[in-house]
Amino acid sequence: MKYLVHWLNIDTHPHTYKDIAISSFGAIFGIFVTYYGTKLFLGEQIAFLITASMGASAVLLFAVPHGVLSGPWSVIGGHTISALIGVFVAQHIADPIVASSVGVGSAVLAMQTLRCVHPPGGATALIAVIGGSAVHDLGYGFVLFPVVINALMITVSAVAYNSFFPWRRYPPVFIRPSKPSVSNAISAVDIENAIRELDIYVDISSDELLEIYDHAIQNRR
Repeated sequence: MKYLVHWLNIDTHPHTYKDIAISSFGAIFGIFVTYYGTKLFLGEQIAFLITASMGASAVLLFAVPHGVLSGPWSVIGGHTISALIGVFVAQHIADPIVASSVGVGSAVLAMQTLRCVHPPGGATALIAVIGGSAVHDLGYGFVLFPVVINALMITVSAVAYNSFFPWRRYPPVFIRPSKPSVSNAISAVDIENAIRELDIYVDISSDELLEIYDHAIQNRR
């Protein structure tokens, strides 16, 4: 069983029912704000399409608010660059299958290059390609509204909602450490260098890894 859990990469980190409920209600709040705002200004059809993309963002922002992929730059930058690429590809490649493939692949390339990897960005690029006339008629206007505005709305929603819970404040810079750091021999820069040398990718910031290290040392003592 342990081998199966390891092979399937199942998250074994314990989640309290309280935190699960907080994440769920946060997603409700975030999607309500973005969906209502988009429907109010652009109508039901576009609201339905873009909310599919923002729904994926809600999972990250409210269930994994401190993950690297959930950071404000990842959310706003990832959606924006993906929308730009999606619109460009839709206007220059007629075949929808080719356009969809190129759009999503190019979005991944751009997000990694600009250090704003946000998985829902792939959905945004795809929507720009296959969204139909309602999306295509907007042209590059689709990038500003609804995409950029919605990305800002759901990010602000996450900041506001998570601010009520000290251990979940978003982004992590708003979290005030309850205990002084004991990791005098290691720094966030040291961790970043180690990750770079090992050529691995983890969905957690170096500061959070350092905090984990601090807690581990404190508990051992």
